Amino acid sequence: MQQQHLFRLNILCLSLMTALPVYAENVQAEQAQEKQLDTIQVKAKKQKTRRDNEVTGLGKLVKTADTLSKEQVLDIRDLTRYDPGIAVVEQGRGASSGYSIRGMDKNRVSLTVDGLAQIQSYTAQAALGGTRTAGSSGAINEIEYENVKAVEISKGSNSVEQGSGALAGSVAFQTKTADDVIGEGRQWGIQSKTAYSGKNRGLTQSIALAGRIGGAEALLIHTGRRAGEIRAHEDAGRGVQSFNRLVPVEDGSSDYVYFVVEEECKSGSYETCKSKPKKDIVGKDERQTVSTRDYTGPNRFLADPLSYESRSWLFRPGFRFENKRHYIGGILEHTQQTFDTRDMTVPAFLTKAVFDENRKYGSIRGHGKYAGDHKYSGLITNGENGALVGAEYGTGVFYDETHTKSRYGLEYVYTNADKDTWADYARLSYDRQGIGLDNHFQQTHCSADGSDKYCRPSADKPFSYYKSDRVIYGESHRLLQAAFKKSFDTAKIRHNLSVNLGFDRFGSNLRHQDYYYQNANRAYSSKIPTQNGNKKISPNGSTNNPYWVSIGGGNVVTGQICRLGNNTYTDCTPRSINGKSYYAAVRDNVRLGRWADVGAGLRYDYRSTHSDDGSVSTGTHRTLSWNAGIVLKPADWLDLTYRTSTGFRLPSFAEMYGWRAGVQSKAVKIDPEKSFNKEAGIVFKGDFGNLEASWFNNAYRDLIVRGYEAQIQNGKETAKGDPAYLNAQSARITGINVLGKIDWNGVWDKLPEGWYSTFAYNRVHVRDIKKRADRTDIQSHLFDAIQPSRYVVGLGYDQPEGKWGVNGMLTYSKAKEITELLGSRALLNGNSRNTKATARRTRPWYIVDVSGYYTIKKHFTLRAGVYNLLNYRYVTWENVRQTAGGAVNQHKNVGVYNRYAAPGRNYTFSLEMKF
Repeated sequence: MQQQHLFRLNILCLSLMTALPVYAENVQAEQAQEKQLDTIQVKAKKQKTRRDNEVTGLGKLVKTADTLSKEQVLDIRDLTRYDPGIAVVEQGRGASSGYSIRGMDKNRVSLTVDGLAQIQSYTAQAALGGTRTAGSSGAINEIEYENVKAVEISKGSNSVEQGSGALAGSVAFQTKTADDVIGEGRQWGIQSKTAYSGKNRGLTQSIALAGRIGGAEALLIHTGRRAGEIRAHEDAGRGVQSFNRLVPVEDGSSDYVYFVVEEECKSGSYETCKSKPKKDIVGKDERQTVSTRDYTGPNRFLADPLSYESRSWLFRPGFRFENKRHYIGGILEHTQQTFDTRDMTVPAFLTKAVFDENRKYGSIRGHGKYAGDHKYSGLITNGENGALVGAEYGTGVFYDETHTKSRYGLEYVYTNADKDTWADYARLSYDRQGIGLDNHFQQTHCSADGSDKYCRPSADKPFSYYKSDRVIYGESHRLLQAAFKKSFDTAKIRHNLSVNLGFDRFGSNLRHQDYYYQNANRAYSSKIPTQNGNKKISPNGSTNNPYWVSIGGGNVVTGQICRLGNNTYTDCTPRSINGKSYYAAVRDNVRLGRWADVGAGLRYDYRSTHSDDGSVSTGTHRTLSWNAGIVLKPADWLDLTYRTSTGFRLPSFAEMYGWRAGVQSKAVKIDPEKSFNKEAGIVFKGDFGNLEASWFNNAYRDLIVRGYEAQIQNGKETAKGDPAYLNAQSARITGINVLGKIDWNGVWDKLPEGWYSTFAYNRVHVRDIKKRADRTDIQSHLFDAIQPSRYVVGLGYDQPEGKWGVNGMLTYSKAKEITELLGSRALLNGNSRNTKATARRTRPWYIVDVSGYYTIKKHFTLRAGVYNLLNYRYVTWENVRQTAGGAVNQHKNVGVYNRYAAPGRNYTFSLEMKF
């Protein structure tokens, strides 16, 4: 059996599809053996593979732009839909906070684009007593997939390639160039994609233009997207929902509840007007019923409404010199995404229980009294910031997020196809990148049902209220990178050597602003009327002697909540952390004949940070990362693989800033988190395809959490100092990963070419969790980030000429393991208590997806997909995890879990055009 390599197989297929049909039309069958054909050259663009950077390819997945199109990837959740062991971290407000891999997530999984780190998940403290668990967004900016040439996903420690953050894995994106749009032998190219996704009513329109004149070339891509929230299965939102709302009724509890409004007495005489008094108003609950879409409260069936919009521009000009070895180019990218949502788990209307509870905080002047027939204005209670709020208005809680990314840079690329100089490939680049996350919280209480985000308190709306709170977090990078590659032979041993260097100046800035409230008051006073002769009367509220009150016009009061220097959430002093870093990495992948491949890499990282705030835990960190791998090839059809690697994560900017509780905190020393990965695999390969099974062991130590240093006083453990982010935990997991693709024609040549099957499986098992003995008030590490074991099986057909294809996928997920959600918390008194990440876990589920494509005259490709074909109702762990304690913006007080149901049967369509 002949040895088959993936890249060679791709070239062979491409040769057959592009070269043979052209010549076959003009060659008669009987002449084929008599005519000598000229030698032809077939050029093919090298596709990125799993073993490009690391010889074993263990734990790696590579997806090209063609793969993304075929899998109909339109957003971050589609990218890893069929890749077990990799999940999206839901941010809780429509955005995302990166990925989870092997039990870790967010900042513990590196996310880069062309070597540039994307923004960190920064979680600021929230206001005490509020409905929020985080004051900031906590999101990580999402990537525009129409700009992506390829993405490499690495599971397991990978800091030798990606640096800080690749503790449990990494996701590395590579940006398209003009060559990816310009067809072979052409000077220009146009690509367009129009797509619709039914699960969130999403529309995508992207157009790419590229051209080449002489040595000059350029690429321009514009992509626009609009979408709503991901809709739950239709059964989850059926029916109607009811709630209590406070409504005004006349007070029948006493005979002394009558009053007369001076401004409504035309004569101005109390004696004249007291014969027509009004009665005080009290509130009672009225049961009201609305659709599930309009219902507000913790028992809401449906997800919060979301309005999502994205606009992205990518411009990449360049010049390739005549010998084609030298290239100079630039890159400009601007992407802006908005996530506007309303938290409809917050009840829009006051109830009697809430109303009465708030009134306990103090007596309210004018309660029960109203002007005209406006009875609702008599229902007043205490609200936030000392403001009075009326039951007439509905409450709305809104989060408007804007994620903005700007990047511009220059690059020089040297490519030597002849490989006859000191380097086969060299790249020198300089990039400036700025990413900002603008998170605006707004609470309105000034419209009839709370749905109007733009309403504001005014004089004609007494007891209306508005609060604003805005947190803007940004990171900037000025990154200089150099990369060199060289292949050479020594003593019949093939070396593939690469060297990478980088220097970065970075900054982190958080601004807390627009933190204020507005409320509309009304003029009110209780008066003592007079009779003729200026004799005073003492009203007692009876029918014959009602109260004499004045209810005047309203006024709007604005109060600033922002403070400076108080070291709590209300502190609006800007936070800034700046620094520099550099790294040097070398890697050599060696081919020892046909029997073995060996690879090893080494990387040194240095980071220094500083801040004007002496309480920030800045400092200098030096880390060394490495990896090593070997592939043994005892037979053409068998590979035995093994790799080890290390990872690290430097303290995030949020952890460096620390936890502020009003006192001046002291800076603490925080060491990098570390990980060590071992992985062994076996690969069966041949004409039938390939099948890989691997076992992995990941150990994590010095994990950073919030807590206290512990000390022993009088024989008892107590806390020392202030709360801070400390190295406190360690953990270890093991697992199995299976990946394969079968070519059925290779299994049995009587089957038609083009039939294939895919298989993927991932399982993770928690082996060990520990806490350092010198730490207290620490929550043990909860593995809610582990995706439940999942199988993905596919059967598909691609017509050999690539004209059409169809594919079916079966996904089966096991239940979430309860043991991964249980833990304990070390208490300040030396004891501990049992804890649980969340109240619910998911059950097993399965779905079937079917997709296909059809190409018309090589220029037009229609793609369609039916997802959850059987319309199965299920809930994914990634959705329910938003209720877990470790969630970025935890969903609290969840009454029913219908809102987390995955979409029912839904459809995706796209039209691609390439010229």
